[in-house]
Amino acid sequence: MSAEPHGRVGFLLLTHDRVPHALALLGRLNVMFGHPPVVWHHDMSKSEVPAAHVPANVQLVRPHVPTRWGDMSIVDATMRGLAVFFEQQRQQRWCVILSGSDYPVANAVRVVHDLDGHDVDAHLECELIDERALDKRWYEEQFQRVCPPGKYFLDHGQKYHRYLSVPLNLPWTRPRPGCRRLYDPRLSALLTPFSKRYGCYVGSQWMTLGPRAAQRALSEYRTRRRLVRHFERTGFGDEAYLHTVLANAPDVRIHQNNWRYTDWSGRAAHPKTLGVDDLPAVFASGAHFARKVEPDRVPSLTDEIDAAVDNDTPLAQA
Repeated sequence: MSAEPHGRVGFLLLTHDRVPHALALLGRLNVMFGHPPVVWHHDMSKSEVPAAHVPANVQLVRPHVPTRWGDMSIVDATMRGLAVFFEQQRQQRWCVILSGSDYPVANAVRVVHDLDGHDVDAHLECELIDERALDKRWYEEQFQRVCPPGKYFLDHGQKYHRYLSVPLNLPWTRPRPGCRRLYDPRLSALLTPFSKRYGCYVGSQWMTLGPRAAQRALSEYRTRRRLVRHFERTGFGDEAYLHTVLANAPDVRIHQNNWRYTDWSGRAAHPKTLGVDDLPAVFASGAHFARKVEPDRVPSLTDEIDAAVDNDTPLAQA
């Protein structure tokens, strides 16, 4: 393997369970990228990490942030991890944010080539919740008709509800499950931090950031507290906070590709767990990482992926 990737790419790993799988993923990254810098945020309140098994190039984030699904706590953990990563790795070009269910499906040379091949500060997918949703008549018209499902199987009205509608609970508390929300876009526009000049952007939380994008996100996290509080109340900040900050930053250049493969065909809250039969589509996508890969459910999958990546002969072309 070429030494080209060394010193270019590092990783931020976010996990809360399946520690053996996370350790196996770290071992694979070490083989492929020559023991790159890795910062690992693990929610120790869910499960423990045996310190003796953590590779020397991996730094655990301490103290950890207790996390919840679809909660701003995931953004808190991400911010803490990014701060540690770029404080320790000032010369690093890219930080790839991974979950414990991600797995590399491209070799290290191609990963670096693709990331460096665009003059940008971040590789992420983000979609603007169109400002027309702030118009009540347009919103009601969209919400009433049947819209084709998008990547996350939400029509525009549902997306508005998820990211912009205001929970009717006390402003200093987190919304309870089933909490009533304020649907009226005209009033929501007054109660949220968004406007025609500062839009709400959403997308997958799994992305790759360079130093400029990471520093912008960290700076905004400290200073733009109204945005943080908004997503603390509405939930799903992990799908919107970083996207909103970076897409609104005039000095951050974004490439609309996060280099991840996921299969949402199951129309569920989580992507499909991949199997061997999915590998031709995985490799044909050109992605760097695929999820969800769960070796305990499909034991042969990672062996098949490793063989194809190491031989650089994707199954789609075999």
